[in-house]
Amino acid sequence: MSPISTAARAEWSRRLARALVAGGFVSESVVATYLVQATENNIPLSVILIQRHGELRDVVLNTLGQLARMRVVDLEAEPPMGEIRNLLPPMLALEYRAIPLGKRQFSRHGNTGGDTNHCPDPDFVYLHPLWR
Repeated sequence: MSPISTAARAEWSRRLARALVAGGFVSESVVATYLVQATENNIPLSVILIQRHGELRDVVLNTLGQLARMRVVDLEAEPPMGEIRNLLPPMLALEYRAIPLGKRQFSRHGNTGGDTNHCPDPDFVYLHPLWR
């Protein structure tokens, strides 16, 4: 694992811990213990929390989504379409820990006053990160 991704993982784990404590979902002492374990083992805090407190699964995932300003997707309820998965090379998916979910059409002349630079390709494939 690269030092950059390790540092990023630790930072996201700290952000998640602060948000969950601030929201009253877990105590500071519990999350501090798990945060040490996550950092020492180079795994996301979210994984430890979900493994040990399954009832927090939705709270943890929704909190991560809010922190990242991304929507949370249940891949069992909304599986990616096969032809869309083939649009992302496997090595790129591994590098970014993401999967393509769907394809959206963007207007080149939408709310941007005719600016065509906001989306170079009107067939934009959007990705969803894997938190594990």
